[in-house]
Amino acid sequence: MSIADPSRWEVVTHKLFTNTLAGGFYRRFVEDMDLRGDERVMDFGSGTGAAALRLAPIVRRGGGLLTCVDVSGAWIAELKKVLRRYPEVEYLEGRIWELDLPDGSFDAIVAHFVLHDIPGGERERAVGELARVLRPGGRFFARDPSSDGHGFTAVELEALLSGAELEEVRSWSGRLYMVEPWVAAEYRKP
Repeated sequence: MSIADPSRWEVVTHKLFTNTLAGGFYRRFVEDMDLRGDERVMDFGSGTGAAALRLAPIVRRGGGLLTCVDVSGAWIAELKKVLRRYPEVEYLEGRIWELDLPDGSFDAIVAHFVLHDIPGGERERAVGELARVLRPGGRFFARDPSSDGHGFTAVELEALLSGAELEEVRSWSGRLYMVEPWVAAEYRKP
């Protein structure tokens, strides 16, 4: 077992919800990114692969590459099953600052419902590292819950991302099935 490995029950229930029931929630988020497909894209904190499952066909069509990053070996194993028909996907396990990725190696980074799960003492370090591996002009997409005690307010998310010297392009918010409020943003590296 590695860092943050889920139980088998968590794997089954999370996959059922994110890859099936909430599929449209992820699909719309990815479609709104307006990716060409020839980009090098990182899905940070891939988990069940819900975002990656929608990103992989886009990079396949355009000749790009999708890199799925997660701290959990169990989630990486699940991702490999979910995305087995996509050879243009690579998998990296570990904390982002442990992966020794080159500066500016990604055109886009997607962090979907994951930044709030990073321990507070590591969050700025992780976002700073993500900003470092984003190329100048590259885009950073984030969406996280925003309910009381779970996630971020729009102001907190803005402070976290601008603290990594990323510039806001747009932000928006909504609710997942009228229950879970969320906040989302697109940032660009100058």
